[in-house]
Amino acid sequence: LSEGESLNYQQNINDVIRVFPKLQTGLDVNVKFKSVRSFEFTGELAVFDLCGVELYHGWLPEPQDVEMHQVVSDLSYNQLVDKSLAQSDSSTDIVQVKNNILCGDFLRQTANQLTYHGLCRLNATITDQQLCVFFRNNHFSTLYKHRERLLLLVTDMGFLNEFGHVWETMEDVSGDANFLGASFEPTHQSHNDTFHPSDPIAAEIAQLDSGQPTISDEELALQLQEDENLQLALQLQEDEHQQQLADQVTVTTTATQHPVHTDERRQNKCVLL
Repeated sequence: LSEGESLNYQQNINDVIRVFPKLQTGLDVNVKFKSVRSFEFTGELAVFDLCGVELYHGWLPEPQDVEMHQVVSDLSYNQLVDKSLAQSDSSTDIVQVKNNILCGDFLRQTANQLTYHGLCRLNATITDQQLCVFFRNNHFSTLYKHRERLLLLVTDMGFLNEFGHVWETMEDVSGDANFLGASFEPTHQSHNDTFHPSDPIAAEIAQLDSGQPTISDEELALQLQEDENLQLALQLQEDEHQQQLADQVTVTTTATQHPVHTDERRQNKCVLL
């Protein structure tokens, strides 16, 4: 390595060492909607660069919706959220207000963070037998392409006792999937199947299972996304309420400066709903 490359390599190692403690709770990455490889550069991404592992997502706007595609494709997730929250601002720029509304629509319509266009681009970009990392709903998954099929490694706690399910296909944005075994053979194992207690591995896993209902990673991710959408909606309502209060103050001030008769007051009375 040259001196410059050596310094850059050492800097990457230092960044990764600082990131290691975060691996227990999750990395902070900011998706960009330009392509399935687009992420805002942060120190956390150095982990993937140093290990030579590609990071992908499938959250892209549909090209058929030309207007939304033009607005969203140049933004990052953080920018998109900021614009969505600003859609209730009293701006005189009609184009900006319309763009902000489109940003909010995109967030609502793609809450599962996977689109058909994103799925197509993943298939076209990832090569056969490539092992990579897939980011969706604040969750990192192992993604592998086998014979032109995208497969996700099964890690949900709901499949703790499902030894036959190793891979699940990613062929639809709705979450419908087929399960494959370790050798990529189809498995028809029931989700309620039990295992022989003499199996030491099954016994050890069963001992870890408290018997209480568990929530899968996918369900948890969807729940977190719903919570985030709820917070966004509450913020929009609060912004609208503040605007109504401001309008009420303006009406009250005008009425004070220009007294009117009783009948006129009834007609001009401002009622907040």
